[in-house]
Amino acid sequence: MQLELLKQLRILYGFTQKELGELVDVKQCFISQLESGTKNPSKKTLKKLELVFSDCGLSESELLLINEVLKIRDKEGLFNFETGD
Repeated sequence: MQLELLKQLRILYGFTQKELGELVDVKQCFISQLESGTKNPSKKTLKKLELVFSDCGLSESELLLINEVLKIRDKEGLFNFETGD
């Protein structure tokens, strides 16, 4: 999983940082740090994050495709996950 996707996927699937943290056994502040890029997850935490989103129905190839689309949209300013615009 690309960590750049974490916040977007969390918002897309309606998780708060606290809820996602509980699902992967970390604190909300650690999810915040992952999203901001100030911390890196352990392999165990990364695997748990991948499992959460695969349980939501996303395959690894879909995660990669979403990452590419987000890069294009972000570059062109087409979508803002903060506001949903």
